[in-house]
Amino acid sequence: MKMNLNDQEKPQVSVPPFIDLTHDFGFKIVMANPDNPELMMRLLNELIPEREIVSITFLNPEVQPPTEEYHRNNYDIQCTDKAGNRFIVEMQKEPYEYFRDRLMVYSGDPLRHLLKKGEDYGNVRTLYVVCILGGHLLVRDEDKSFRHSLLRYAHVTMADSQKVLSNKLNFIFLQLPEAKEPTSESSFIERWAYYVSTMGEVETKPAGLAPYFDLLFEASDRRNIEEDKLSIYDKMVRDEIQIKAERDYAIKEALDDYSIRKEAEKQYAIKEALEDLSIRKETEKQYAIKEALEDLSIRKETEKQCAIKEALEGQREELEREMLVAVDAAQSQALEQGMAEGVEQTKLKTARNLKAEGIPADVIAKCTGLTLEQVAGL
Repeated sequence: MKMNLNDQEKPQVSVPPFIDLTHDFGFKIVMANPDNPELMMRLLNELIPEREIVSITFLNPEVQPPTEEYHRNNYDIQCTDKAGNRFIVEMQKEPYEYFRDRLMVYSGDPLRHLLKKGEDYGNVRTLYVVCILGGHLLVRDEDKSFRHSLLRYAHVTMADSQKVLSNKLNFIFLQLPEAKEPTSESSFIERWAYYVSTMGEVETKPAGLAPYFDLLFEASDRRNIEEDKLSIYDKMVRDEIQIKAERDYAIKEALDDYSIRKEAEKQYAIKEALEDLSIRKETEKQYAIKEALEDLSIRKETEKQCAIKEALEGQREELEREMLVAVDAAQSQALEQGMAEGVEQTKLKTARNLKAEGIPADVIAKCTGLTLEQVAGL
């Protein structure tokens, strides 16, 4: 669904005096202008110093496939020199996930034009694919050194030895983010990269430019560009700004929604954790109470048994005292009455009586002075 931004959210677009050369259509307007072929020819000569290019011819950048089922290539710039060598020049500002694979497809069609019918294979021309990058599009984990390189070259090499298998297919990478403000010692490529990457941001043309760069700024001046091309360029820029604004707005909404969802998940997780903690604490509390009650019950039972034991021991001691008093009284009475059976018989009689009353044998023996064997024989 297309998003409509209200007036406050619509980006305010200022119109700089020079078109942005990192925009692929703006790049085509200036660098593929048949009225100023020296702009592209000088760049190619600087990038490929081993080959002297004295003239170039711009070709149709749109290449039709042999049948409709195949992909159609649409280059930013395609040109050839007098010798028949081919040059594909691409301005890629935005990240592109399969950029390396795209380069392979781009190089396919021009390769078949490097040898004409009836020519010997020794006459195969050379293809150069020049990639001007607005970001670090080729950086991978295994090639971090590429990130800080302004200019890099790639060839078809042997996998085991890295020796060049063929120099007929060449890739040239120019990374604009690595461009620095020029000094008196800056090379042509360093100056070109800086001016191209900042062309759409400056308000005035720098003073003291070399003739080539003076021409580059003049060709990029909006006042010197054909009205129909400038109209197309402005519309593309406005549309892209609008699309970017809508995309950024959608991303912001998605991030806000994600943040809300994450916060809700976080709060739910905290709630569950607290509930789990509460349940665990309550369980621990109940377990502690149960253990405390069981410990209290055991202690009370122990105290009860001890109290019973002490009470029984007290009753036994009292009983022993009473029996001793009774025995002494009986013995005294027997002596006073002069009973004939004597003291021993008195003890035996007393013991029998006590035993008949169910008094324990050890108590009887202790009270009468008889032995346990004597008490047991009664």
